[in-house]
Amino acid sequence: MINVWLVVSVLLMVANACIHLASVCRWDVESALPGVWVFHSLTMAIFAVALLYGLIYSPQAEDKPDFCMPAAPKWSKVLFGVLMAYTLLNFFACKALMEGGRPSRAEDGTYRLMDRSRVIRECSEAEYHLHRSYASRMFSGHWILFSAGAMMVLLGARRHQRGLSEEKRAKLEAETEGEPDDDAKEQAERGASIPLSPVWAIGIYLALLFGVVVSYGVPGYALGAIACLVAMGFGVVRLAHHVQLRRLELFETMPGCFGLLPSLVLIILMTGHLSRFLYILLAVGPIAALTGSVEIATTLEGPHMLTNGVPINGGLSTALMMLAWPVGGGLSLVGLLGLLDAFGHGVTGRWERSGEVEAGETAEA
Repeated sequence: MINVWLVVSVLLMVANACIHLASVCRWDVESALPGVWVFHSLTMAIFAVALLYGLIYSPQAEDKPDFCMPAAPKWSKVLFGVLMAYTLLNFFACKALMEGGRPSRAEDGTYRLMDRSRVIRECSEAEYHLHRSYASRMFSGHWILFSAGAMMVLLGARRHQRGLSEEKRAKLEAETEGEPDDDAKEQAERGASIPLSPVWAIGIYLALLFGVVVSYGVPGYALGAIACLVAMGFGVVRLAHHVQLRRLELFETMPGCFGLLPSLVLIILMTGHLSRFLYILLAVGPIAALTGSVEIATTLEGPHMLTNGVPINGGLSTALMMLAWPVGGGLSLVGLLGLLDAFGHGVTGRWERSGEVEAGETAEA
């Protein structure tokens, strides 16, 4: 399964590089592709998945996990270092070009450069699109770095995985015929990484799906945030299981494979609500966050203020987004796929047991 994520990270890095190149050529990517910011979510999700693989396959002898980076090929580490240096230079260059603000279009059709709620200066339509290209250039540079980092970690994890597989193969060949060892028995007895019956597993997954859909029709972000926290809890349970077994397989059964796309959609919706819920919780208070009495007013140019008239704290909002997407998105992905795999394990186990019963009845007849 590492190879699949490795291919995804490479394709994502190429797509991010194309977006960045277009932005460097001063093309307003946001206007041409309104959904371009989905690449931010995808890049953070893939990076979180890569870190999970790196954590699982890090050598146990190390006091601290190295996320398999020393085992990565030299060329990938050199590429990552070059991209890190370029990202820093690109960030400061874009900050200077953006004049400390972001482009905004007012309701009367005029264009401005804004620093949160403060108007820096008026600008023309051409300058508006130019500054939007600077913003996408700055962020896409980070996307390339994170997707390259995901590729580097996955390459190192794949090497460690192959080493573990060869070690297990040698162990099996050295064993004489007889009962399997205790580790094999333990792994066989554990089955699904989340110990739930198939009815409970699919029921919880559908309840999370229903809760997220309903959360977009009610005030506030509490319902979506709670759904995200529940999914993260199952992700922690599953991750602890895989850490103990020294393996990480996000797709253990067919339902987990087919459930990747709806799970990714759920993650995008849930983590967005989680970051906004945390912002309201910290900036306003728990009552406003739980009741939904205060929300974030979002325009085409982005969130600028709360519905109570208070301007958005850009630093706090960005910090919470950077925390919610990798951590919340990664753990939620592991948890949601774990619920589907628990359902798949339960259904497969019932099919196998019914097949054994039918075979026994046939043999008796």
